Amino acid sequence: MTGKTVAEVAQDLGINETTLASWVSRARRAGTAPSGAGDDLERLRRENAQLKQDNKELSVRVRQARPEGVREEPAVRAP
Repeated sequence: MTGKTVAEVAQDLGINETTLASWVSRARRAGTAPSGAGDDLERLRRENAQLKQDNKELSVRVRQARPEGVREEPAVRAP
């Protein structure tokens, strides 16, 4: 398992993404594909959900702590 998406691996190998996805699908059905990918995906989904919840809670706390009438400065983004 590389941690890369099928699209990234296909691009690295210089092959069509659909072709690679088909090969991976066949290997999984045959039981020859690396296992654990589903476990990693589920773990990352749980982690992402937790981070979203944490971010939401922090945003609420910042709004509550901000003095009345003070506006949030817009984020500056690098080009």
